[in-house]
Amino acid sequence: MSVGPEGSTPDYMEEALLKHVTGVAAYTPHATLWLALGTSPPQESDRYSWSNELSGGGYQRQQIEFTPAKTTISSTDCVTTIRNKCPLFFHATADWAEFKYFAIWSAQTGGELLYWAEDTATAPGAPPIVVKKAECYVIQNCWLEIMLTKNHYTSNPIQYVTWSQYLQEKMLNLVFRNQSFSPPPNWLALSFNEPTCDQDGSDLSEPSTSAGYCHSRPLAGAFSRGGRRWPRIIDGGGQGVCGGLF
Repeated sequence: MSVGPEGSTPDYMEEALLKHVTGVAAYTPHATLWLALGTSPPQESDRYSWSNELSGGGYQRQQIEFTPAKTTISSTDCVTTIRNKCPLFFHATADWAEFKYFAIWSAQTGGELLYWAEDTATAPGAPPIVVKKAECYVIQNCWLEIMLTKNHYTSNPIQYVTWSQYLQEKMLNLVFRNQSFSPPPNWLALSFNEPTCDQDGSDLSEPSTSAGYCHSRPLAGAFSRGGRRWPRIIDGGGQGVCGGLF
């Protein structure tokens, strides 16, 4: 079962992670994560309570742990994934409502919504998942997959924002595995070529320093979700962090 990245990270989470990466405000990951099931996708208003989450019949969220982030690089994309480390067991004491949506929460009850997605293993148009009384719904280890891809499409004229392998792995491990990540100072660089996903900054074709070019320190708070064009960012050590096409 794969749950894809498109439309599945709430806006407030996207903003929190962007602020963390750019040094505007640190994001504090949660010590434990919980998997919830629901009949329809969460909305932005469901940040603290999912109105269409299953309830009754013995249903309760199950704690979930993830494997370390792993990246696969092809000629066209850079995909970083994590998978559930152990099987999860949901026991029904009565018939459940049909469902096909999954969400990651910061607590077994209440808490904050971190991520959601539809079960894409179910063919388009196929019926939702049905669990009857006395049945056990099982998610096998490594069956639930969350991914980040290199190109994150936006609705503004930028078209897409590109993350590096370095940042994709750091972000997934930070949010879903409570692995601390203190972003290094960010510096704005210009490049004549599009950097590759796994680059360390060495493949940038930058203007000559003899002409007065040098990396520039971005202003704090300059990174917003509006119609800005996102620059390539590299830290002082040359490690690729994120970028965008002009």
